[in-house]
Amino acid sequence: MDSKVVLKDKNPHDNANIFSKIFLWWSFGVFRKGYKQGLTIEDLFQVRDGDHSGRLGDRLEEAWQKELDNARRNDVKPSLVKAMIRAFWLEYMLCGFLTGILFIIVWPLVPFTLALFIGYFSDENTPENYRNAHIHAFLMNLFSISTCLMLNHAQLAQSCVGMRARVACCSLLYRKILKLSHSGLGQTEPGQVINLMSNDVNRFDIAAPYLHYLWVTPIVVPVVSYQLWQHVGLATLAALAVIFLQTVVVQAYLSNLQGKFRGKIATRTDERVKVMSELVNGVQVIKMYAWEKPFEKLVDTLRRYYNKAVPNLPFTENDF
Repeated sequence: MDSKVVLKDKNPHDNANIFSKIFLWWSFGVFRKGYKQGLTIEDLFQVRDGDHSGRLGDRLEEAWQKELDNARRNDVKPSLVKAMIRAFWLEYMLCGFLTGILFIIVWPLVPFTLALFIGYFSDENTPENYRNAHIHAFLMNLFSISTCLMLNHAQLAQSCVGMRARVACCSLLYRKILKLSHSGLGQTEPGQVINLMSNDVNRFDIAAPYLHYLWVTPIVVPVVSYQLWQHVGLATLAALAVIFLQTVVVQAYLSNLQGKFRGKIATRTDERVKVMSELVNGVQVIKMYAWEKPFEKLVDTLRRYYNKAVPNLPFTENDF
């Protein structure tokens, strides 16, 4: 499909030098223009070569075809997760490598060098200690700046992988719809497709920046706990107990509760989008038979009761 808007400006990231990429200078022009005047769609840049929906869709379609072949060979159900891993594992693994260096090596060095610098004021003021204090202060600032830069680049890289996964899924879904037969199209609800491409695939953007914390956290906690034990002793156990209760018990309960609510919301959203699509498609019939008021009441009731998460609506189709 050809877009009605043709973007003329090339992406500045492609021609940026190494320092511009490190400090993200290539993006300052957008912020400067947005500060002086409002941004429009013409101010956007062209998509980078590796982010085109066609190429991303080809990558995921190839991985999905391999997954289908393996599923037929082993007589198992194909998994979209395995296809996603096969398509994007390399770039996401590089993001995990950067995240591991950041949180396992660089980030714990900031409080370590800070403790060495503070120790200068409790020791004798000898020329050697004075020189070491300057070294420790320099290292502390260096590690702090490195942590900020690496954290931003790690989050940006992981968000880009999530964006590519979302675009690839949308492209694959669009290709699947074009190949459906008339009977298949009759069994496919437009509202469900719209909900998939507008809401469900956005979970890739949300989940991608945080998945690496699942394996980084069990490594970082012992390292940080050992440093705390050297300075505060038994008080470290109290801190670990609070962290355990907050992150494991409370977060696990809230995540489980959120998952149940999200499942109910997704089902009701599909039904609501389905009704709205049917109304838009049948607007001529509604106007011809003067059904505006009954369907206005229907839409208003759907919105109010779905927002309140009421499981059963107080009406049926026969009421209209």
